[in-house]
Amino acid sequence: MNAEAQLSYRKPWVMVDGIDQLQPPARIVTRKHISSSDFYLQGHFPAYSIYPGMLMVEGLCQSAELLLSEGQGLSTLRDWSVLKARFLNRVMPGDTVTYTVSVAHRMQDRIVLRGIGDVSGVKVIQAELVAAEGGGTWNEGAICGAGG
Repeated sequence: MNAEAQLSYRKPWVMVDGIDQLQPPARIVTRKHISSSDFYLQGHFPAYSIYPGMLMVEGLCQSAELLLSEGQGLSTLRDWSVLKARFLNRVMPGDTVTYTVSVAHRMQDRIVLRGIGDVSGVKVIQAELVAAEGGGTWNEGAICGAGG
């Protein structure tokens, strides 16, 4: 499935190349191939390029947006926040990150999700995300660009 067609982003800020599995409303598996020609790697440790951790967080947020817009039938996702994120291993050009995001639980107007990113079965990131739905404002440290 083409992720870019379903996201509110366009290149170069689409951090998901494709959807591998979609099991609405609970889980999605996506992927992002990291290329040495990606512009954001050119100045990020020039002699030793490493994919920025914040872009992995954004990849998890975009995967969550794809899951929630498809699986939950939500028309309005407002703010996103990252409750916890751990970067466990580096990601280099040539790697493909597989993101798995699942709904942990709902509370009032918020949805809590858990995300994991791995490269060839080795975990590189794990995070807990919160998405707010509906109108109004809620922006306690919103960090992801999705929906807001």
